[in-house]
Amino acid sequence: QWAFFFDLGNSWDSFDDVSMRFGTGTTDLKAGAGFGIRFTTPAFPIRLDWGYGFNHKSGEQRSDIYFTLGNLF
Repeated sequence: QWAFFFDLGNSWDSFDDVSMRFGTGTTDLKAGAGFGIRFTTPAFPIRLDWGYGFNHKSGEQRSDIYFTLGNLF
């Protein structure tokens, strides 16, 4: 099964730090998207995903691969 995803968010220490703008700062919203494939085996699910960050800092890795065995929660 194929999966496509988009993620947007951040976490803040206080309500005063909340920023609703995109950027590379620690209080800015971060966004990413990607795709992956899912397998269900008799023992556990397997996930292989590739994600790309839209607002990365200079020198940071732009994308990453994630491999997951088992349930997320």
